Amino acid sequence: MKSDKIVIETLRKLRLLPQFSHLHPIVKSPPTTTAQRQLQQLNEDAIRALRQRIPLYLVSLFGFVSATAIVGTVTHYNDKYYPYYPFPFAIDIGDGPSMLPTMIPCVELYWRDCWSDRFFWINWRHFKEVSMRLFADDASLKSTMGVSSYKRPWQRGDIVTIFNPYSKTIICKRIIGVEGDTIQVFGEYSQAYHDFEENECCGVPYDERYPMPFCRKVAFEQGMRDEGDGPLYETCITVPQNHVWVEGDNPLYSTDSRHFGPLPISSLRGRVTLRLWPIRRHHVSNTSDKEAIADEEVRDWCALSSKRPFPFMHADQMLRNGKYGVREVK
Repeated sequence: MKSDKIVIETLRKLRLLPQFSHLHPIVKSPPTTTAQRQLQQLNEDAIRALRQRIPLYLVSLFGFVSATAIVGTVTHYNDKYYPYYPFPFAIDIGDGPSMLPTMIPCVELYWRDCWSDRFFWINWRHFKEVSMRLFADDASLKSTMGVSSYKRPWQRGDIVTIFNPYSKTIICKRIIGVEGDTIQVFGEYSQAYHDFEENECCGVPYDERYPMPFCRKVAFEQGMRDEGDGPLYETCITVPQNHVWVEGDNPLYSTDSRHFGPLPISSLRGRVTLRLWPIRRHHVSNTSDKEAIADEEVRDWCALSSKRPFPFMHADQMLRNGKYGVREVK
């Protein structure tokens, strides 16, 4: 201790103490002036006040998160209140195997755009087309251009979050048809499932909530089964105005418009556009072709594609090795 004091006194005399003060815990120059002492006292008071406010900050953060969750729940489960949902985005997590292999349940986070269809879509091409229509002097030009709103229209291939008014649940599906489109009520891949399984199921799974699914009601109403005009998978309808037809990317384990029919666009809750986590996923594919697998791994971007992948034809493809996070399907 005596030797340390001698070293400190020597350094002070040589005016070298400040640059060596970080080398030893004892070597700390005390405040020598009134201004330095006041500054040190202010720093200590600020640190003490910050420590006292940390619980308040945590409570405020918890309150904000809780209030956001309550607002999101109330607005998402009511078509009347959803237009007042204040946030431009939401973060979703997949649940269930209906969107495999595009979305893997319970392990991935997704970004949902909630504003482009309600307020304004930031897209230069769309903005230009709408402006040309709204400010054109030629009446024929106005009548020939179909885009008339700065909002983003719902399009085929969009992955959307929906409030199902029949089951009162939030679901995620892909838009297969918009108003005016003619679609197959047994599904886009109904013929492939019919040819693969050689039965009349056409890939439509049984759901106890819909003992008589919408697709079979339409088939019986059109009389195709009784009159023998053609197979069931050829049954078609036209999507009504302000409605969309939605299906899951995994038709064997998806309850969608094939069961409850087209849904009003007021039930749509936003467009899922990005995968936030993981940035790169492990190999996910329903094919054994090595070249196709390599190509899919290269194209594994965080942006979700509007192109619907070819679906699983049987459960073994989905449950094999548990690579999709699904061990069994109830």
